[in-house]
Amino acid sequence: MRALAGVIFGTAVIVGAGPTWAQTYDPKYPVCMEVNDSSGPHIDCWFTSMEQCKNGSTGAGSCFVNPYYKPPPPEPEPVAEIPPQPAAKSNPPATKSKKMKQ
Repeated sequence: MRALAGVIFGTAVIVGAGPTWAQTYDPKYPVCMEVNDSSGPHIDCWFTSMEQCKNGSTGAGSCFVNPYYKPPPPEPEPVAEIPPQPAAKSNPPATKSKKMKQ
């Protein structure tokens, strides 16, 4: 009985699950195009500007702003390196010299 319940449950899970798709929006590019061609509708995200997308469009798609775009982090400003100061010359402590008796 448990085996039959397991088979029914497993079948329901497999049949009920829809197809899984990878994320269609590439977060590296700010502009995407929705394309409708012979292979069906899909989204291409590899445009760096709306103008580039519109110029690349052959009329089979529409351009839109990528909702998942993450701009790269700003470049850190270069830090001016200050050369180390030369070590101050220190005079050795004065020592009393003893004359040797001969």
